[in-house]
Amino acid sequence: MLYKTEDIRNTINSNVDQTNQNYSKVKADYEQKNKIFETLKSSIISVTDPSFMVISGEKLAFDSAYHNLTKTKEDINRCQQQFEKLVIGKSIIKSNEPEWDKLKVI
Repeated sequence: MLYKTEDIRNTINSNVDQTNQNYSKVKADYEQKNKIFETLKSSIISVTDPSFMVISGEKLAFDSAYHNLTKTKEDINRCQQQFEKLVIGKSIIKSNEPEWDKLKVI
């Protein structure tokens, strides 16, 4: 079977663009919420107050989710780069070529 590298590239580029747009929104939201948390932290009398401890726990979960999302975005961008390296100079890829097996892993 034959696959046009341009078709694959367009799909990958579209996915990467959407991922980067979504990530930009998430990053802005994360930074805004982080700023609110830091303001709250500097205004609170005791960081050991049970209410603040609950918020701190939520903040840790939020940080973890954000860092996982950042890693995933970086992985997606890395996959795009790997694809481009594999298809340099090729307009088509055949399913029986070694590059195809590498592309399936990406």
